[in-house]
Amino acid sequence: MAWLRHLVLGVGINHADDQDPNGVYVIQEFFDVAKRGDGFVYGIIPDPAQNMTSKLKPIYVVNVNDEWFLGLGIYWPEVEELYNKG
Repeated sequence: MAWLRHLVLGVGINHADDQDPNGVYVIQEFFDVAKRGDGFVYGIIPDPAQNMTSKLKPIYVVNVNDEWFLGLGIYWPEVEELYNKG
């Protein structure tokens, strides 16, 4: 997926219609949040530090201007544990 910089095969490919295992269009959520200004997006994303095991990743997205937004996320086990408890 494009947001994992180490996956060279994803470079140059539009991943806007890709879904995480829960059916969330994570990239589209980035755009939606950025249009509102800023906020969190939660996606199930492969963790390269854990043999590409899919894990919950909270990602904070902020609008830069009409063409750019920034997103920063971290795998946070405590958040994943709370998420999994429902």
